[in-house]
Amino acid sequence: YFTDGKPVLGTADFTSQFDGAVYRFASAENRDRFRENPEKYAPAYGGYCALGTSFGKKFDVDGKAFEIVEGRLYVNKNLKVYETWRQDIPTNIVKAEGRWPGIQYVAASDL
Repeated sequence: YFTDGKPVLGTADFTSQFDGAVYRFASAENRDRFRENPEKYAPAYGGYCALGTSFGKKFDVDGKAFEIVEGRLYVNKNLKVYETWRQDIPTNIVKAEGRWPGIQYVAASDL
């Protein structure tokens, strides 16, 4: 996302773990950059849908439905949801930031 401005399929040859997730990279250089500062590169809200988080929900995402805002990666459920999220990014981020602490450690199925 950060190097090419789009999602690039990674391989099992270049992986790293962070916060309970396994990340795949297209190159050792990208993997190493991630390892140096995973908080900078990992998606917000544990990789769950940014708009869903603003409503206190956790939804899986489509990696093509993303935006980098002020250096932080946000992903959304799909392109339609992403378009809704984009209509008011600042407000949606504020809402999600407020909800995330209360749902971070709750299973998606319990929300």
